[in-house]
Amino acid sequence: MAKIWILISGVLGGTATSSSEQLATLAGGTLDIRNGANLTLSNGIGAAANLVVGNGSTLSQTGGNLSGAISLLNLGTFNWAGGSWNAVGATTMIASGATLNLTTANAHDFNGRAIVNNGTLNWSEGAIRASQGGTLVNNATFNDSSTGQMGGTGTSGADLIFTNAANGTYVVSGGVTKTMGVAFTNLGTVDVQSGQLPVGGIVSGGVLSGGTWRVGDGARLNLNSDAAVAQNAATVVLAGAGSVFYGLNSLTSNTGSLSLLGRRAFATNAAVTNAGTLIVGSRSSFSTSSTFTNSGTLNVTGSFSAGGGLMNTGTLGGSGTFTGSLISAGTLSPGNSPGLLSVTGNLTLGGTSLLLMELGGTTRGTGYDAINVSGLLTFGGTLKLSCVNGFMPGSGASFTLFNGTSTGAFSTLDLSGALLPAGMGWDTTALYTSGVIGVSAIPEPSTYAALAGICALGLAVWRRRMGRKTS
Repeated sequence: MAKIWILISGVLGGTATSSSEQLATLAGGTLDIRNGANLTLSNGIGAAANLVVGNGSTLSQTGGNLSGAISLLNLGTFNWAGGSWNAVGATTMIASGATLNLTTANAHDFNGRAIVNNGTLNWSEGAIRASQGGTLVNNATFNDSSTGQMGGTGTSGADLIFTNAANGTYVVSGGVTKTMGVAFTNLGTVDVQSGQLPVGGIVSGGVLSGGTWRVGDGARLNLNSDAAVAQNAATVVLAGAGSVFYGLNSLTSNTGSLSLLGRRAFATNAAVTNAGTLIVGSRSSFSTSSTFTNSGTLNVTGSFSAGGGLMNTGTLGGSGTFTGSLISAGTLSPGNSPGLLSVTGNLTLGGTSLLLMELGGTTRGTGYDAINVSGLLTFGGTLKLSCVNGFMPGSGASFTLFNGTSTGAFSTLDLSGALLPAGMGWDTTALYTSGVIGVSAIPEPSTYAALAGICALGLAVWRRRMGRKTS
């Protein structure tokens, strides 16, 4: 026989372990469940009573309505399997370390209530619905593996407002097309791992701004019914060859961050400018049949192609392959400490360019930075050489920094960061002919004196012989 608890005011706590208890009436009090207690509410609680769950305790709701404040403390768990939380002006706070589980196919309605998640919110079944100004704010982790919808209840007032805050991560993994009838704002991270997430009101005037949007392999992100995104001012990660974000196909300007990972290919016929960060990962690719202008950061480990040429005034790096004419008036930093950068076409280093190359070993492309150019390599600007990872080359070491036909010369060779052992110096005599820089011994002062003496003695002998011939 189930027990019925009736509390007029005060706190009900302790170590109760019943899994089927009912609380029929509670007026103006607080139900405080701690110390490993487990309690199931099947008829709800009346009279705006407050609930506190913590210290390893679990509260389960299978029916009825909760109209008071709900606080889930560290290590507290609330299993919401049925019933409702309808209460205008009430708040549910999920603290760090606490967990709220939304289970079963029943709808989870909370008209007028504010839910604030600072812990973990797991949604596996049923709908999430609210009207009358109901809100959901995620400041931590929200795992959505459900097939249910998120939206309003059809009652009066504004439907559900869902905000994924700056520190929030909303993970979608249900494998279905979600139904999202909510006003949605993303300031944190949305991670669509499977299925399709369609939300509106995000893209404005062709601009995507705010938050991080990650799309996994085989998943799809649908913003504003695949509205064209001409400018990306957010952080977008396309992680996988099958990651789908159709709106981004209209991209012409990146002022945020765009990462292509896991063999993701991106192709366009438009001229593209990058003032933000563009990362093309291993086996991934970016291509445009037009021009590409980089004033931000471009890092390529995969492949990059610009039919109309690439102009760099920002920072360009990586160990990938560039196809097309590449002109750098900014910073060029081959490798990913270190690596090999390949250019299929011409590479022109302008007068304002800075070429950063690192030496960390003696193997080309893995031990030290190198550049291969299939077309014409034009030197200019500054070459700054640095030794990394404690590496210090010895006498006789040589490094083929460049492969390809070259012309021109650097205006400045900065070798201050490439320290050598005492008595050693850099030999740059072959730099512009074969792309090689080497290390050789510097003769000691006594060696110079001996050489000078030998030369002087030879000169004296020569003069004496010449004097005899003329007498």
